[in-house]
Amino acid sequence: MRVVTGILISIAAFTCGSAKAVEISASVNNKVVSVGDRTVLSVRITNSPRGSEPQLPPLEGFRVEGTSHSTQIQIVNGAGSISSEYNYTLVALAPGKHLIGPVAITAQGKQYQTQPIEVEVAATQQAAARRADEVAQAEAPPAAAGNKQMFIEITANKPNPFLHEEVILTFRFYCAAALAEQPAYEPAAAPGCVEKILGDGRSRNYERMVNGRRYQVSELKTALFPYQTGELTIGPARLSGFVLTESQRRGGYPPSMFDMDSFFEDAFGHYNRQSFQLTSNQVKINARPLPKEGAPKGEVTVGHYQLQVDAKPKEVHAGDPITLTMVVSGEGNLESVVSPRLSTTEGFKTYEPTGSTEINKGAESVRGVKRFEQAIVPLSDKIQQIPEVIFDSFNPQEAKYVTLRSAPIPVKVLPPKEEGAAKIFSAAAGTEKKGVQLLERNIVFIKTVPGELTRIGQAGGRRIIFWCAQCIPLLLVLLAFVHARHRERLRSDVSYARLHRTGRMTRERLKSAEDALGRHDVEGFYSSLVRALNMYVADRLNVPAGGLTPEMIRDKLTARGLNADLIRRIDDFSRSCEFARFASAKPDISQMEKSLREATAILEELRRSRF
Repeated sequence: MRVVTGILISIAAFTCGSAKAVEISASVNNKVVSVGDRTVLSVRITNSPRGSEPQLPPLEGFRVEGTSHSTQIQIVNGAGSISSEYNYTLVALAPGKHLIGPVAITAQGKQYQTQPIEVEVAATQQAAARRADEVAQAEAPPAAAGNKQMFIEITANKPNPFLHEEVILTFRFYCAAALAEQPAYEPAAAPGCVEKILGDGRSRNYERMVNGRRYQVSELKTALFPYQTGELTIGPARLSGFVLTESQRRGGYPPSMFDMDSFFEDAFGHYNRQSFQLTSNQVKINARPLPKEGAPKGEVTVGHYQLQVDAKPKEVHAGDPITLTMVVSGEGNLESVVSPRLSTTEGFKTYEPTGSTEINKGAESVRGVKRFEQAIVPLSDKIQQIPEVIFDSFNPQEAKYVTLRSAPIPVKVLPPKEEGAAKIFSAAAGTEKKGVQLLERNIVFIKTVPGELTRIGQAGGRRIIFWCAQCIPLLLVLLAFVHARHRERLRSDVSYARLHRTGRMTRERLKSAEDALGRHDVEGFYSSLVRALNMYVADRLNVPAGGLTPEMIRDKLTARGLNADLIRRIDDFSRSCEFARFASAKPDISQMEKSLREATAILEELRRSRF
């Protein structure tokens, strides 16, 4: 039996050869456990040579209790594959969120690794069970998935929020097709809500398996704060764009191994643009009013906040101002935060506070600081402290009102200044108010000297300016026409669109390489350089960049009549980058800087060349 198994493994390895890429993935059977519970880390490796075992990272917060290994061989139509699965039983040791990974493997001179996996360890089994239900609901397959190549959805994390409570609306675009360009996104309408974009406005991209199909997922999050009670309907969101579809083969016959024209056409050419329009689901939320029981007087801020208070100067004369700084920080709609108040204003003259907001739009919620400054003036030298400051809010997580109080601030108030002291007057009670009385009018003087006079027919300069001004609308129309033609060509001509954006994209990739150089990330640095060169050549030639190899680049540039010396430099540079990425002795900073200069020089020569 062992002999048969060995023969099958050898046949599968031979039929796989080096044509199939090595793949590695990792998963856990439980993403939420309690302290002392177990979860199984499964690492699956496909098309890896024998003897290649995964390298586990340091497992903080876990202990490996046991391991197991299994191998699966598949031979379909003469093509074989070998899949190995390694299972590690992990025991949770400490509560908190722990990151597992990435798990790595070295095969065929290259290193492959998985994405990190987050496992949440709860202190008790009851808390773990509640959290597991929440995770299962969040990771449930979308209802619109089916067997579609692409679809969109929106979800809300809170179906029954309180008035002004933060609701996170998540938009996800699932795509298993090749996009021709960046699609146009129309956000979901949210009537009755204040909207705040989270993060920097860019999507978070990752992969996800849904119903057995692997999708590229683009995710955008928006914070909603309902200002109306009752049922609110959010959405739908819309997305439109173009995908690349392979054109039909000439004659409709399948290619043979001798039909080289058909083979190269399938590998590098011809693609059609097909438009698509997607509409998401709608989400309903029921905004509840704030409870009346225990509600303080006046306007109440909703969220989770902290309060800090300071005053400067702390030694003044009576009648001089003190600046009271009140800082409210936390999570919520900070722009609607009302100013804290003094518990009593007796002995002080107060002015209206001014506020400034600093919002840090994080990935999961709106956080930040709102700073209030208020001028208060002590009226007597008998005052020894500034009263406590009070801030009322409603915490939606605990569903209760919270009152924050600062400690009184001691101050030293000196007697009023004798000379030039500013005195504070207030009108006596019952004083009659009088209207404004007009005492005199300004005199408009007569101009006695007319100034320089010019005949109407002699204003030649003004006539030129007049006719030039008439040309401005025509120029604007011409510019609008040219701009519209440019936009239309960007939408309809893939080659033109790729050439238009390649310069900007190349600069961004070189900037990514510079960032990796600053971190001394050798693999990331050389990967960015190779990607910048390959993507630039692919855009200039209007071919897919995914399958380009140094040999293919050399052949295509030679066919286009590019200078042979430059082609040799490109080939040598690509091979040196691959060697530097996987060599045991890592290059130093000076060598990496030299590679960056060489890449920049090659790209500049390619830009000036015609091919």
